[in-house]
Amino acid sequence: MLKKYLKEIIVFLEYRYVRKLLESDSVPKIVAVSGSVGKTSTKRAIAILLSEKYKVGWQDGNYNDIVSVPLVFFGQKMPSLFNPIAWAGTLVKFRKSIKDYPYKVVVLELGTDAPGQIDAFKKYFKIDVAVVTPIAPEHMEFFDSIDEVAREELSIINFSRDVLIHESVEEYKEFISKKYTKYGEGKFNDSYTAGEEESFVQTKKERYRINSDLLGRHQKVNLSAACLVAEKFDLSKTQIEEGLSKITPMPGRMQQLKGIRSSTIIDDTYNSSPEATIAALATLKLFNSDHKIAVLGNMNELGEISAKLHRDIGKLCQPNFIDLVITIGPDANKYLAKAAADNGCEVITSKNPYEISEILSQKIKKNAVVLLKGSQNKVFLEEAIKGILADPNDESKLVRQSKYWLKKKKAMFK
Repeated sequence: MLKKYLKEIIVFLEYRYVRKLLESDSVPKIVAVSGSVGKTSTKRAIAILLSEKYKVGWQDGNYNDIVSVPLVFFGQKMPSLFNPIAWAGTLVKFRKSIKDYPYKVVVLELGTDAPGQIDAFKKYFKIDVAVVTPIAPEHMEFFDSIDEVAREELSIINFSRDVLIHESVEEYKEFISKKYTKYGEGKFNDSYTAGEEESFVQTKKERYRINSDLLGRHQKVNLSAACLVAEKFDLSKTQIEEGLSKITPMPGRMQQLKGIRSSTIIDDTYNSSPEATIAALATLKLFNSDHKIAVLGNMNELGEISAKLHRDIGKLCQPNFIDLVITIGPDANKYLAKAAADNGCEVITSKNPYEISEILSQKIKKNAVVLLKGSQNKVFLEEAIKGILADPNDESKLVRQSKYWLKKKKAMFK
C-alpha cells in the first residue's frame, strides 16, 4: 500500500513538469511505440534514425510505465521509490532542464501489464506519431483474451495525431479508430522490407539500403517502421541510410556471439512470447550448419492458454533442422518438451540455466548454431551462455548483468 501511495505522489510531481515543458516554447515532438512484440527494438531504431537530423531524447531500455516515462523527457535515471532525496534531486533537474531544453524529438515506449495502463497516459500528453508493433498474448493473467490485449495496445491511437501499425494489427480493425500508415513485409504496405535477406526497405517514396548485421526478418521489419517515421520528420535518403547502418543488435535480442568449438550463439534471452519464439526458430532454420540446438525457456505470463501455446511451439521443433531441444521452466518442461519429443526431436529438460551451460559445453559440436530463447523469471537463459562463450569477456554483452540482477538470480537458483 505504501508503494502505491509513493508512486501516486511521484507521478503527480513528475507530470507537473512534463506539462510545463509541453506548455513552453521548447515543446518537443513526441513519437511513441506500443505493441506486444519488438517495442524496444523499434523505438531504438526510430531514435537512431531521427538522431541523424535532430537532438533526440530516448532511453535505451524499458522505461515504459507511468512512473518511468517522464524520466525520458528529461534524460534522467530512475531513483528508488523509497528514496525521497534522490527524487527531489531528479525533480530539480526536471525544472532546470525546461529552461534550456535540449531535445527536438522525444521517442517513448509505452508498456502495459493490465487494462487501462496505456490510456492513462492520455491526460498527460499528445503523441505526434504512434507506432503499434505486432499484437500477441501478454500478461494474460490480467487480460481476458487476445482481443483485450489488442484493445489495450491500440488505445494509444486515442491520443495520437498520426498512426503507424504493423500489417498483422489490421486483424483488430474494430479497435482502430482513425486512418493509419501500414508497415511490414508485404508489398501492399506503405513500407516493407524486401530483397535477399531483407537487404532494403521500400516505401512509397524511396528505397533505403540496409547495411546492418541485425539477425532475423522480424528485426529488419522494425526498420521499415523507423524509415516511415524518419520520412515523416523530413530526413533525407542519405540521413536515413546512415542511420540504418548504425543500428546494431541489442543485448539479448537476436545477438550473435562466438561460442566454443567455433559455434555461433544466437542470444535471444531478453524475453519470450509465442510470436517472437516462432520468428527465432525460423531464423535458426535458415542457418547453414550440421548441428543446431534450440534452448527454449518458459514463455511467462500467458495465463490459461500457456499450456496450448507451449505445445504449439514444441510442434514447430522438427528433427530435420533441430538436433537437440533443451527446455527450462515449468510449462516448457511439461508441454513444449513433450510436443518436441513426439515430433522425434532429442529433448533434455533442465532445472536451471547453470545446468544448461554444463549440458551445452558437452553437447556442442564444431560449427554448431545454438539458439537460446526464454522469458525472465525462473529462466534467465543468459546465465547459460556464460559457460559456452569463446571469449569470457563477452559476458559484458549479456542482459541483466548488474549487481541487482546477479544477486536476484543467485537467490532464485541457489
